[in-house]
Amino acid sequence: QYGFYGKLLRDDAMFLYGGQRLADGVPPYLGIFDVKGPIMPMVTGLGVIISKWVGGDDVYTVRLLFLFISSLAVVATYLLGKSLFQSQRVGLFAAMTFLGFFDFAREAASGPRAKTLVVLFGVFSLLFTSRKRWFWAGLFGALSALTWQPSGIFILVTLILAAAQPRKKRFLAVSSSLAGIGLPTAILVLYFYSQGALYELLDGILLFHFLYRDMAQFSLFLRAWLPLKAIFVSFRMMTIPIAIGFVMIFYFYSWRRSLHVSLKDMLAKDEFSPILLSFPPFVIWSALDFQDE
Repeated sequence: QYGFYGKLLRDDAMFLYGGQRLADGVPPYLGIFDVKGPIMPMVTGLGVIISKWVGGDDVYTVRLLFLFISSLAVVATYLLGKSLFQSQRVGLFAAMTFLGFFDFAREAASGPRAKTLVVLFGVFSLLFTSRKRWFWAGLFGALSALTWQPSGIFILVTLILAAAQPRKKRFLAVSSSLAGIGLPTAILVLYFYSQGALYELLDGILLFHFLYRDMAQFSLFLRAWLPLKAIFVSFRMMTIPIAIGFVMIFYFYSWRRSLHVSLKDMLAKDEFSPILLSFPPFVIWSALDFQDE
């Protein structure tokens, strides 16, 4: 446990230092290298800049900023639940369940944490995709991916569902999604170009992961076994709830599919399609990149 909490403190310190360097005018990947996207140090840097404006402590100001972001993530979860089920009660239940996640609550005020931003942007991407607000869906999906690269899954889901729309609506849906994706991406590229750090952006956000990270050091079987081992060894009491949860998820897929004449019809019309499409890739990625700490 000491090692786990020590890693959390190390990550917090690294994120904070990246924000401090950005506030001093040094772009991400130049002041400090991190394998995640550049949005995280930029948001942290905003907190540091605010602390200078108000004459406060940068550590506490950044923590307050991420507490606010965590609160927005809970609100976004409420809005998503309410929108999908057309029920305020379901929205409140979703938000209250989300508040019950210990790791999220623990890190809400002890940040900065990159996954807090990913949750906020990812939930908004799901919300706007389900409502067919394609520009905003693409924008929040891009922000999520630029914070933590694997959440580019949200971008793919938005584009797939936009392309699945009826022919008359397809071009507008896809073009709006691409515009939303392109806006924050273009702003970042222009910023790094103006700072003479365009290669550093490309290296940190993409090249490093392909050239230097060894994702093949474990077999697929061992990678699938690691999360199961962690559950059976450290979280035995959760095995039954997890099993029930997966049964209900399979039932949910079957239920939504039964409401439509075809898979294509479900993708085009079902408001739950963003969740149905994004869930399997995140499960697979979690198994492949599971860190047994």
